[in-house]
Amino acid sequence: MNEDREKQRAEALADLLDRRTARGIVPLGDSDTLGSELAAELDTLAETDRALAPEGALPERLSGHRILEEIGSGGMGRVFLAVDHSLGRKVTIKTLAARYADEPALQARFMAEARAMARVNHPHVARIYSLGPAGGRRTS
Repeated sequence: MNEDREKQRAEALADLLDRRTARGIVPLGDSDTLGSELAAELDTLAETDRALAPEGALPERLSGHRILEEIGSGGMGRVFLAVDHSLGRKVTIKTLAARYADEPALQARFMAEARAMARVNHPHVARIYSLGPAGGRRTS
């Protein structure tokens, strides 16, 4: 699969997963922005991701933070509520699904999204305080 097609697929899949509802996946079959072939491929992939979404036990710690609970998950990853003991506050930690550990295009998109969000300062947008591997040491 060529790089442009892979990028388009990753972006469309992320958009699909962002549009999830409480009832499950929002189908893309009638999408105006995607070709029907890509839409069908993404619907199938999203259904597979939904079946694979559970990723095991709750980690005890991530990036030096104590994990309290999982507050969300989807086809691309998980979101945890954690405690930053050094600053005395609760934080959220978003992780990319382990099954994408060997997918450079998805890892790059995940990191690019975090960097873009770090440049935004708005009361309705989550603030990014650090970025790095789950087991990495905190530097701030």
